[in-house]
Amino acid sequence: MGNNRNRESFFKFKQFSLSDNAGAMKIGTDGVLLGAWIPIDGIRSAIDVGCGTGLISVMLAQRGVEHIVGIEIDKNASNEALCNISNCAWHENISIINSDVTTIDLSIYSPDLIVSNPPFFSESLHCNDKARSIARHEGNLNFRSLIELSSKALGKNGFLAFISPSDREEEIVFSAAMNKLFVCRKTYVKTVPSKSPKRILWLLSKQLCSTSENVIFIKTTSGYYSSDYINLTKDFYLHL
Repeated sequence: MGNNRNRESFFKFKQFSLSDNAGAMKIGTDGVLLGAWIPIDGIRSAIDVGCGTGLISVMLAQRGVEHIVGIEIDKNASNEALCNISNCAWHENISIINSDVTTIDLSIYSPDLIVSNPPFFSESLHCNDKARSIARHEGNLNFRSLIELSSKALGKNGFLAFISPSDREEEIVFSAAMNKLFVCRKTYVKTVPSKSPKRILWLLSKQLCSTSENVIFIKTTSGYYSSDYINLTKDFYLHL
């Protein structure tokens, strides 16, 4: 969804600022929603797959996760993430790796949580800018491969959290079942109450669980931010 950003060099949040000039993809609503939404009770170690600027990694650190490894395939983006992390209050809690996540054995990090705001424009035309094309379009990393590698890397109490377009729901449910992951939480995201959901926030578990579903909308019919959206993101956005 929208980027919710200005044209300054740094995107300013309440407790940190991030540059998003070098990376192909910019800070946007999807990443902020996901970073704020993830349940973190009992989560000490996390892997941020396709970490980009480091947004979700920093958000998790602010929320109390002790150790986060961010993995980013784009060299420019990973360098920018390193710079962003070095300037935040939780720099000792976050490591950044420039690599293709599909070539790494993630289990060596013993993650309690794997999180990703992944590329999902599999049917879109690839743009001319190579870096932006890598960031936006599914190549080695797609929902199926993310679920597969997470199933292998997570321990028996581990979780996978990510955001997707709403039209990928059936595919994701099928891939989760094939890889013995269970959907324990699913939140449909609407821009306004009258619209169909644009995104789905997912929490998958290695443990058998019942699925909890709910809907949030970003703005009310009057054009104001909804109470659910405010409550979810108020610890981060300056204007909330």
